[in-house]
Amino acid sequence: MRHAAFPQVLHEPLIDEDPVFITTCTERELRKRKKRKFSLWVRQCSSTGFICQIYVHLKEGPGPDGLDTLKNKPQLHSLVAKQLCQNLAGRNAIIFTGPSITSLNLFQEFEKQGIYCCGLLSTRKSDCTGLPQSMLINTESPQQRGQSHIKMRGNLSIINWYNKGNFRFLTNAYPPTKEGVIIKRKSGEIPCPLAVEAFAAHLSYICKYDDKYSKYFIFHKPNKTWQQVFWLTISITINNAYILYKMSDAYHVKRYSRAQFGERLVKELLEMDDCSPTQ
Repeated sequence: MRHAAFPQVLHEPLIDEDPVFITTCTERELRKRKKRKFSLWVRQCSSTGFICQIYVHLKEGPGPDGLDTLKNKPQLHSLVAKQLCQNLAGRNAIIFTGPSITSLNLFQEFEKQGIYCCGLLSTRKSDCTGLPQSMLINTESPQQRGQSHIKMRGNLSIINWYNKGNFRFLTNAYPPTKEGVIIKRKSGEIPCPLAVEAFAAHLSYICKYDDKYSKYFIFHKPNKTWQQVFWLTISITINNAYILYKMSDAYHVKRYSRAQFGERLVKELLEMDDCSPTQ
């Protein structure tokens, strides 16, 4: 089975208020802050950090189909996933998903389109329809770290892996019997199926992206929802531009940090004469 070169992750990026901004607010300013009225999902390359597709759900008012309801309905998350992946059909891509998106029906539908998946399962957040109940129940007998149980159904495998707790995965992207390892600094290597190793590695990169780039999201300044979405989209676009710059030959000639790159970009867009990032 051949896959696309760069696996991608479907997730909600870290766009909540900057902790530094929160700590500098007065109590009156904090009371005036409005709850975010939209939710953002992205399809993001887990090798480069480039955000390939975004999906914004807007909801004004506390209606029955509001944002809180959306967060608790895996079938609606499935709709979000389909929107994010509509351009991947036939490309043999691999996508990684969180519990709210992972489901047997969605993965089977994606497989017919040439999209292969690896997702974390949760009995509380995932749509577990069609999955064997025996794999969704924690066993009372003691288990060793790294121990796993696997059941297959066609090309799909459900994996129950133990590491100080039970972790469940659903995948058709990796051979279920192929082994991998999770490396812990103090406890050494812990055996696991290859799908688990891949999931951990790609999600780890996304966390690093959030830590490095989320502080450049322009989110807390505007008050209107459309303004927040607009500036958030601009922020993602600039981050994407910086990633492309780092992948280009220009980065080896002149290495700008993300902050310097953003400053230079603004000056060039404003057609300022001095584009030095130190000015």
